[in-house]
Amino acid sequence: ERLSSAVRAEGLLKFGYLVRLIGRMKLPSVMEWLENFLQESDEKIIVFTLHKKVMHALREKFPDVSTHVDGSITGKKRQLSFEKFLSVNKCRILFGNLRAAGVGWSGKGVSNVMFCEFCTVPGLHTQGEDRCIGIGRGQEGISTSIWWLTVRDSIEERLVKIVQSKQKTLSKTLDGRGCADDLDVYDQLVQELRKEM
Repeated sequence: ERLSSAVRAEGLLKFGYLVRLIGRMKLPSVMEWLENFLQESDEKIIVFTLHKKVMHALREKFPDVSTHVDGSITGKKRQLSFEKFLSVNKCRILFGNLRAAGVGWSGKGVSNVMFCEFCTVPGLHTQGEDRCIGIGRGQEGISTSIWWLTVRDSIEERLVKIVQSKQKTLSKTLDGRGCADDLDVYDQLVQELRKEM
């Protein structure tokens, strides 16, 4: 059991490194995508990240049109960031850490959500999306657009497929239409990678 735990811990460490590396390597593409979004519309967008280096690089690229919420911003400062994003026309992007900004507030008037990094907890992505979905959220009469920016043929793309599959299972369970099988995303990802070896 100890050996198995040690092997799993080492695998998680390597997986975490790969996810952080992909997040940093795709920054130029994410920045280009956001530049196009800002040029082609006058709407606001919530951009979810996981890692501080990714968020700070994005903030440096778009300092005049954005605000951010991560784990270091708490209490009144957090609320002020949300209010700035929602009420200041010039502030068009909220860069939010998925855990810190994915729950507990309403994105009223905002109908765009983008994930540029992904975690292994399926419900966090749904919670992030829900900032713009539901009563008193989003733009009235406009469907919410949600983008998942992934690197094709990478471990990240596989992670996203597994997370989305697990979220469907979790949603069915919470709705009383099924039961939650194993929701461990990492173990399923390892099994899929082993099949290809």
